[in-house]
Amino acid sequence: MKSIREYPKKNIFIGICIALLVVVLSIFVYTGRSFGTQAMNAMYLSARFEGQYKVADGEWQTYVKGKHIPATRGDVLLKGNFQLVVPSDGEVVGTASEGVILAFYFNHIGCEISENGVDFRPFDAEIDAVDEDMCGEMYIGYMCEGSEEITLRFTNPHKFGNPYAVDEFLNNLSTYGGTSFERDVLNMGGFHRILGTALILFSFMVLGTALFAMLIHIRSNANLWLIGLSIFFAGIYFVFKAHGVMFFSEIIKFNTRMLTGSMMLYMLGLTAFIAFQLKGNSKKIGIGVTALIFLSVATFMIAPSVSAVRFFDTMLGWAILQSAVCVVMTVLLVIRFVNGTRNEKTLCILGLFPMLAFVTDTVCTGLGIWQGGAASEIVFILLFVAALILVLNIFPKNLNAARRARELEAEKVILKAELTESRIATLISQIQPHFIYNTLGTIEQLCLTEPEAASKLVRNFSLYLRGNFSELDNVKPIRFSQEMNHVKHYTDIEQVRFPDMTIQYDLRSVEFLLPALSVQPLVENAIKHGLMGLEEGGIVTISAYETDSHYVVEVTDDGVGFDMTVGYDTSKHVGIKNIRARIEAMCGGTLTIESKPGCGTKATLNIPKEATENDSDNG
Repeated sequence: MKSIREYPKKNIFIGICIALLVVVLSIFVYTGRSFGTQAMNAMYLSARFEGQYKVADGEWQTYVKGKHIPATRGDVLLKGNFQLVVPSDGEVVGTASEGVILAFYFNHIGCEISENGVDFRPFDAEIDAVDEDMCGEMYIGYMCEGSEEITLRFTNPHKFGNPYAVDEFLNNLSTYGGTSFERDVLNMGGFHRILGTALILFSFMVLGTALFAMLIHIRSNANLWLIGLSIFFAGIYFVFKAHGVMFFSEIIKFNTRMLTGSMMLYMLGLTAFIAFQLKGNSKKIGIGVTALIFLSVATFMIAPSVSAVRFFDTMLGWAILQSAVCVVMTVLLVIRFVNGTRNEKTLCILGLFPMLAFVTDTVCTGLGIWQGGAASEIVFILLFVAALILVLNIFPKNLNAARRARELEAEKVILKAELTESRIATLISQIQPHFIYNTLGTIEQLCLTEPEAASKLVRNFSLYLRGNFSELDNVKPIRFSQEMNHVKHYTDIEQVRFPDMTIQYDLRSVEFLLPALSVQPLVENAIKHGLMGLEEGGIVTISAYETDSHYVVEVTDDGVGFDMTVGYDTSKHVGIKNIRARIEAMCGGTLTIESKPGCGTKATLNIPKEATENDSDNG
């Protein structure tokens, strides 16, 4: 049997192999992935700009696909038209004509458009009229008017901005393909979103371990808290950095603040962790600069709420200050490396990587060499693997227990992690993440202003989650009244968030069976895709009645509606497709969708009486 001293060397070797694998995967992701429409589904056409451009007062130049157009050196003008392209082979099939809806991608850039020389009119993206509400990454639809020439004027609203904003706009041109388009955009950001979610889940495990360590008075507990918090904020950063974030978190300003704020807090936690590893005067200096950056981050986060400064614009001052702190910490780490032991030297090397990576990213972003913190992201992944190995090797040694007891405890932790991941994966497949985030945000606000309302909302939310969990594996139809209870919990939650919305019920028949979770998703679609497009108000009506041969459930809204003949196929909508399949398989019923732009949408469930009666007899 190997002694306990042999395990660290083995784990270090395994860690090096994992680190190399992560590097290869990271390089593959950064060099092989594409944020352009060529990576998207061929169900709808891509678009390509053809024409000229000029930057600031420069000369007009012919645009060549792939050429970099800097967005931070003055206003950028594009003059030309949009060609429709088949994504699979790049074949041009024509010019974007009147009525074609294009999806325009904006990432911290303002834009105005002019057709045939008519006065410019702005998009909602990054204009003064909407203040900070539309500051961030978004897709905005543009309906072509058949103009021979279109002129776009891009304006950088920030002190430093996104130098690649125009390139990203041109690389992500596409016709709008409804929910299929949104799904494909979300898929392009899948790597960052999955990685972020995994990091958040792991951070909960580390923080839980830190809490346990605090309760039994284990040394180095502060390090666990700092590691856990740093991983948590890094996870938040990756989730909100994911391409297409607006399609699962709909508040643009919130997304930008979460992305920027998590970056600040991650670097704060990392700086604090490194400071606590120093000794003597170096440790005092490290704690001092950590306190300085803490006060600065607090100021940068509060300033946008009490002044006209945009949250995104605080990044310039923060990045400069954090870079200076990184330089100081680098010097302190070098000093400790020279005077430290072997283990301390290893820790110093690990600490140097994120400090140098951040400074490199700041300089390269300022010079327009690259953006997005690529170096810091790769270094973080490597450090995450190293931290995981560190936790697995060092922390168990602090427990005063037998080796067998530690092994059993590790097995329990691994099993618990697997069960947690499995449970959460099932939950995510049934509940939209943005709904959870928005509901928790509403509860947080009500706790401060209306505690009783917050308590009621928590109860409805818990009942809603219980309904989803209890019906996940239900293979038999349930009573309509039971399904309506679940619908009521959901609508009560949404009416707290959108009080001007009206829910009406016309239930003339309730004694029949239908598949679980078949009406609630239809009501959710009516609210999310129907009423949310209105400036205010809106009505959703839920009706139930019977004919001679069928029970009928109708979910009707007076929202924005959509043209069912253009760019939308309900059979490819995952939620609708699942409901239709379950209705047909379990009851022999049907689901039909009717909609008209500006008039709303109606979803109708037709359930044969014979099928429900047979199910009732069998039950």
